[in-house]
Amino acid sequence: MHTLIVDLGRLPIPVKPISAANPQELTNNQSLLSDSQLPTDISITEIVVRSNTNTPLARIRMPSKICKSPYLTSFGSSEKGKEVMEDVIRPNFLFLGCEITNRAPSYLIDEFIEWVTTGLLKTHAKKKPTEDKYRAKTSSLAFEMMDYVVAYPSNKNWFYAMSQPKNCWIDQHIDVIFYYLRKKSKLCSMNQYKYITVNCLFNSHINNTHERYYNNVADDDISTQEHIDRVVAVSVHERSITNVMKGFSIPAALPWHLVDDVYISINCDGKFHWVLTVVELNQRLIRVYNSSICTRKQVHYEEIKKLSRMLPSYLLDSGFFEKNERTIWPELDAYKDKQTGTLLESHIPFNIEYVQGIMQQEDDSMDCGLYVATFAEFLCDQLVIPPDIDGHLANYLRNRYAALLWRYGRDKFKGGYISENDDPPKPKGQFTTPTEQDFVNID
Repeated sequence: MHTLIVDLGRLPIPVKPISAANPQELTNNQSLLSDSQLPTDISITEIVVRSNTNTPLARIRMPSKICKSPYLTSFGSSEKGKEVMEDVIRPNFLFLGCEITNRAPSYLIDEFIEWVTTGLLKTHAKKKPTEDKYRAKTSSLAFEMMDYVVAYPSNKNWFYAMSQPKNCWIDQHIDVIFYYLRKKSKLCSMNQYKYITVNCLFNSHINNTHERYYNNVADDDISTQEHIDRVVAVSVHERSITNVMKGFSIPAALPWHLVDDVYISINCDGKFHWVLTVVELNQRLIRVYNSSICTRKQVHYEEIKKLSRMLPSYLLDSGFFEKNERTIWPELDAYKDKQTGTLLESHIPFNIEYVQGIMQQEDDSMDCGLYVATFAEFLCDQLVIPPDIDGHLANYLRNRYAALLWRYGRDKFKGGYISENDDPPKPKGQFTTPTEQDFVNID
């Protein structure tokens, strides 16, 4: 077979040579047509642009799952898109142009009140907080939900609780206000950072860790398995606390070592009452802003004392004192032992101070959550909190916050834009390549 293939390669193959013809030497033959033989009745196509031509709609591609809210589902190839609000400038945060010292436009308040009161039941004031206050099919927002990044209200009852007297705010209301205050702070440059806020869940983590280390039965009296279960349970809360201090876990967060103050809302378990605590890191001090002085010494001190006890330990665990880009924390007098001059031990709690001469709520008004948001907004703008000299101030503030959120959420939906991705990246896990000494040989 090999010999046959070699012989075939040596045999001559008769192939007709290829010749190229010169166009000038071509003569008439049956394969050529002259210009006179070509048809002349071929019509010339005219392109006419008609003004009423139906053009296909541009395809609206679905945004990336990473950059869009998971609650927006109205995108598709046949979707005409949302209303484009060309004349409305999208604000960077909720209170832009309508700060706490500026009176909200009366037309906005009136428009919101008309919207939130439409369809109310005659007995709405007697309904429980979890019950619907509106007639059938009248509590709808006219679209799926409003996107406030940390809360997604789907009906008017959420705004009813904010705006109507004798209704207590829930943690979602405070979290939304604190989120936009936090976002306002993050828009500043690093040298101008003054404060940061946290969500209501942060204090729950503090309470759970305090319960583990101060109130539980001693580890000597429990079994090994119970001890392991306790360690696993508390480690989740400890990791959440340190992540918040590092600037993770909550949207639009900042690391604590870059700010001066941290605003924390605390709900007292003994009595359903909200207070604002401001952790002044430079002074190692917790200032308490309470809108109900009469109940201050009964419950609140015990709740805030948990925070003052646990903060020093987790500041140390989070590496707070090792980060000196903005402030050299270990050199501040507040963190030094007066006798030795060294860093204070983590078991020494923060000092606590109650602020006097600020706005006070009326008895049984349930305005504590409202005043927590108001106190925080005053302090964010570096303003002095005045005493409440206007008896109708609480009603105005309720309608102000609810109306601003209602307008912001409505315009956000109509404009078709989504929130910026303010979620900080998750901390990357570190992997160290093991050396030969780390390997164990098992025979």
